[in-house]
Amino acid sequence: TMKKRYAELKQAVKQAKKNIGADLTDFEAAVAVHDYIIKHAAFHKKYADKMERTKNASPNYTYHSAYGILCKKTGVCSGYAYAYRLLLAEYGIESIFIESSAMNHGWNMVKLNNQWYHVDVTWDDPDANANWTKRNSGDLVHYEFFLLNNAEISAAKHYNWNPFKQSNGVTYSNMPRHSSDIQTFHNGNWYMYVNNNHGFD
Repeated sequence: TMKKRYAELKQAVKQAKKNIGADLTDFEAAVAVHDYIIKHAAFHKKYADKMERTKNASPNYTYHSAYGILCKKTGVCSGYAYAYRLLLAEYGIESIFIESSAMNHGWNMVKLNNQWYHVDVTWDDPDANANWTKRNSGDLVHYEFFLLNNAEISAAKHYNWNPFKQSNGVTYSNMPRHSSDIQTFHNGNWYMYVNNNHGFD
């Protein structure tokens, strides 16, 4: 079973990289991998809710793994984070998995330009974000929890994470934080969709 799953995961990584593209800057890859995971996998809310309400429930580790996200197209926060780390490694980007036992939650820190930043791919998926009111959000992507420093992720209600890394960079502090229904990243730049009374440009 392990050999079979490993082969499936290798193929899924190969396909993901083909879809994401090559010759990307580190920032472009960080955005593209983030978006790919959200668009190609769904948060397993039913399983997550069951684990929250059932004492001593037996975990299904598929949903906590990169295999679950990339091969089964579903999982929970640790799966999102491990998948993000695995795909970033394909682009030579250093990242780590971090977790908060107090939050019962995990996400990533990513190293860009010699600075560490937080990326919570799970909370940027509208399907996993309790504050997102639309249903059937499809390919929508949020950037509210993308490349934040320690102060910013703390303000976003993340706390007691481990391991702790110094993160005070502000390079990405002013980047757009909206969802992809009104913005897009293309060829190294952010663009906003503007209603010109004939549709959106």
